[in-house]
Amino acid sequence: MRPIRLRRPFAAAAAAVGLLLGCQCESSSLPRPTDAGRLLGIVATCSQVEGEVSVRRAGEAYWEAAQVGTTLRGGDWLRTGRGSWSQIALVRGPSVTVDEGTVVEIGLLGTGSESRPLLALESGSVRARQEASQAGSAPLAFRTPDGRLVDVAARNPGQEPALFEVSVSGGALHVVPRRGSTVVSVGGAQPQETAEGSAAELAPEGLHIEALPAFPESRSPGVDVRLPCLQGQAVALLWAPVEAARAYRVQVARDLSFQRLVVNEVVRPPSFELKPSDQAKMLAWRVASVDAKGRSSDFGFARRIFCEAPGQPDYLLGPENGAVYVAERKAAVRLSWREVEPGAGYHVAIARGPDLARDVVRAESTRERELEVSLEPGTYFWGVYLDSEGLTPLSEAPRKLKVVAGAPRLRLPDVIKSWGE
Repeated sequence: MRPIRLRRPFAAAAAAVGLLLGCQCESSSLPRPTDAGRLLGIVATCSQVEGEVSVRRAGEAYWEAAQVGTTLRGGDWLRTGRGSWSQIALVRGPSVTVDEGTVVEIGLLGTGSESRPLLALESGSVRARQEASQAGSAPLAFRTPDGRLVDVAARNPGQEPALFEVSVSGGALHVVPRRGSTVVSVGGAQPQETAEGSAAELAPEGLHIEALPAFPESRSPGVDVRLPCLQGQAVALLWAPVEAARAYRVQVARDLSFQRLVVNEVVRPPSFELKPSDQAKMLAWRVASVDAKGRSSDFGFARRIFCEAPGQPDYLLGPENGAVYVAERKAAVRLSWREVEPGAGYHVAIARGPDLARDVVRAESTRERELEVSLEPGTYFWGVYLDSEGLTPLSEAPRKLKVVAGAPRLRLPDVIKSWGE
């Protein structure tokens, strides 16, 4: 990395602070810049860096690689490549995640103790997170593509963090609250509040509040399915189309927090062909609607795919799929499964439908390999999960059983039926 040439006073002190903040750290969370950092003109520090992230210093023509601890001053630029992102800790204000494919200039608005960070997006998007303890703090300042200053203040939903996203497209700045609401003001004009499910568009002709499309409902594969994941073999991801959507954003990740993204694509049809690696053990996927202006709705509920080797056994023993019980009031049903690991714990779920996370009739954890339950007449689905570093299903899909009301019939042997003949 090319060394930074300091052009400010107190160069020796600045170098010392730069060495301290620029060290390689195992933790992904760094302290915010101190008061000394403010005196040195530091606006933000890179607290997390993933993939190709680079910084261009004010007045320089070249880009250099950013790393955890890289400091950003007024006039510096930050750029993220495909599949890359960075989280920056501002001197004042919420934490900000710079999404992939984003170019943003870091600035400082005002002087002295009243100064605050200013972000000017050239392309892409950023996401801000305001903790409940920061509620009521000064708004975060943005510069629109046509040079206007915009203040965005977040309102926390109770004690939960407030989340909002700011992006640029079509020559306009878009503000979308993801949790809580945002209050947007332009050039001292009357502030306007935007609620979840809506977006504030700051176009050259003015500020507009518009509704976002609904998120899509996932259809296939089902919830927590087990599939043989072979190199080159495609898995079709399907979801219900949304009328107001012009496209869909599909994300596939190796974790449920969607930090380790494998796929982050915008597609037009309500489907996507996923070709998982044969080394993947678990993949989570989710879909959001994209409107005509490129803005995304909230993501729908995430689903997991557990990859297994072909021919891996189904660990469920009984009852068999489609079993029918007849009982006057309640049927005694014994669920059983094979041992996966010695001393392992299991989580048993019984629901009214194939999605075992919804309309749950019974959920119980146990270290045994069987569980007896009493079920009223009706149709049920059941499954068992290995409770080890998360819940891993023991079968490719839930099993179905049915309890029918009626008196159990005794089946007599043929030899008894023939007595007296």
